[in-house]
Amino acid sequence: MKLNIDTVKEKFSNFVDRLKLFFSENKKLIMIILPIIIFIIFLLVLLLILLSKQNDNSENYQTKAKIEVQLKTTTGANGLKKLNPNSLWLLDEPLKLPPIQFSREQRRIWKQNEVDYWYEAPSEEVMDDLRQKNKEIIDNLLEAAP
Repeated sequence: MKLNIDTVKEKFSNFVDRLKLFFSENKKLIMIILPIIIFIIFLLVLLLILLSKQNDNSENYQTKAKIEVQLKTTTGANGLKKLNPNSLWLLDEPLKLPPIQFSREQRRIWKQNEVDYWYEAPSEEVMDDLRQKNKEIIDNLLEAAP
């Protein structure tokens, strides 16, 4: 059976005429059903958007929870351990919770017995060791400067 352009045009025009007749005879029904269908489509799109955002967040947290950060260290010539920066994993910003939650009201001034309890002054040998290491770092920087 060969399809002719005239027969295709005729069938299309018959279809369009039947649609026009249906819409003209059922105006009330269409005015009731059409807003309901549009509302249902709107709700489905809104639901899809909300679920996609929720799935993205849950997948990100699940994958991040499964990642184990392994710090690969190598010892350099100076005896210090070097970290591979590619093995570090940083959290997304901004943080969901505040990083610090106080369990008591903070005071601006401490009493002397609190200072004595919480603060331990460094010993002289620790300070000398720190001064020596800082001096070595500064000397290395100054030697590398032009």
